[in-house]
Amino acid sequence: MIATLGQDSSIFKLKGRDVPEYIHRISTNRIRETGFMRTRLTIFTNEKGRIIDLCRYINLGEYQLLVGTISNREKFRRWIERFIVGDDVFVEDITEKYATIKLIGNCVERYIFARYAVDISESAPDEAIEFIYNNKKFLIIKGEKTGKYSEIIIVGSKEDILFLSTVLKLDGDENFPQIITGEEYNGLMIEMGKPGKNEIKDSFNPHEINLLNAVDFKKGCYIGQEVIARLDTYNKVQKSLIRIESDMETICDDALMILHNNIEIGKVTTLIKSPIDGKTKGLGVIRKEFNIDGATYETKGSDIEERSKITIKGEWREKT
Repeated sequence: MIATLGQDSSIFKLKGRDVPEYIHRISTNRIRETGFMRTRLTIFTNEKGRIIDLCRYINLGEYQLLVGTISNREKFRRWIERFIVGDDVFVEDITEKYATIKLIGNCVERYIFARYAVDISESAPDEAIEFIYNNKKFLIIKGEKTGKYSEIIIVGSKEDILFLSTVLKLDGDENFPQIITGEEYNGLMIEMGKPGKNEIKDSFNPHEINLLNAVDFKKGCYIGQEVIARLDTYNKVQKSLIRIESDMETICDDALMILHNNIEIGKVTTLIKSPIDGKTKGLGVIRKEFNIDGATYETKGSDIEERSKITIKGEWREKT
């Protein structure tokens, strides 16, 4: 099991009687049906169905939280405030006040019980649970599974999360959990094919980067709904997310075009040195007909003439 102190999330606090209905109206999922101490992923899209942000909505009764992507923070705030016309909705950016700890592995529930005496084994996947540790209040959220691994997110004030991060180790077990940096955690997510900050943006729609688990196709209208529904109904989705391995020795900050016979067929969106094996790996978005496991294509940067190669990797499998 691994743990990381998360600095990659934006957190917004929303108050007002119209918040559930308002967020339901402008995002992709059934927010008004999210009960007290429940959470739900939802996506905010623009008129073209492109992603403004992917957020976790948390209903805490007196107020609600939206936990999103830090790189989309300012754009997202402008977006959700843009459509408040006569609605009883007040938005506060509390990103600087709060932080998260993320735990991922196949024994996170047992760890939470052993370390904090909080039993979440019977909790629903969308449940939020409050707990007190050392007179400090935290919120535990069960995330969606990544492959076969469970993910737990702990939310608290920045000061309290910093304290909690110093007491993560179980007594007598200095190696459990393994604490990694945010960069290493993001690298692991890339290994698993999970989209991150370079994919969750308005260059793509939810179909293209595998985020349909946050879209309810039976829900009523929302901004961008017509485009997203039409892509699904008429099978018009032209691109898909891919995991890649590259022969590049250095990481290029410029976006890389993916070429087939000198014709652009996609883009490399993220490229890193893997924290697992040191190889250059990443994610990209490619035309669906070229998404073939094991296929190799050339890449080229906008300001770089030198060509490199990428290979499409299939579904992530645990290394044995």
